[in-house]
Amino acid sequence: MQDNNNRTIDVLKIAGVSSIAVATEDTAVYSKHFPLPASDSSAPFFGIEYQATSAGNVVLKIELEQGNLEPTNDLAADGDYVIPDGAAEINDTVTDELVHIKAYTPAATSFARFKITPDTGNDASTVISKLKVKVIR
Repeated sequence: MQDNNNRTIDVLKIAGVSSIAVATEDTAVYSKHFPLPASDSSAPFFGIEYQATSAGNVVLKIELEQGNLEPTNDLAADGDYVIPDGAAEINDTVTDELVHIKAYTPAATSFARFKITPDTGNDASTVISKLKVKVIR
């Protein structure tokens, strides 16, 4: 049975890829942007599901950038996309290959995208192999 109040945004599928490479230490990579659902009388609940895989160590920080315009280039820094004031990081230190699910409440903006930053010790083979947003109203 399909529930129209639930929606899954598969960020990798939107980009037409099966993973996002995050190899170079301290060099952020960005997911393709996606529209955030419009709110009605009640704010939706968000669950962010993600997983990294690697032949070596995983050391990543994952953040959600938001903006009200489509970015000029999805794969590069964009001045119109920021981490909203007071927003928590999705995960400031991913160091495993487990599936994670994080409850998150985004700021009221039109679009979002993920910023993934590998840190010192991250293996060059590391990829994000799962990246989904579950929206429940």
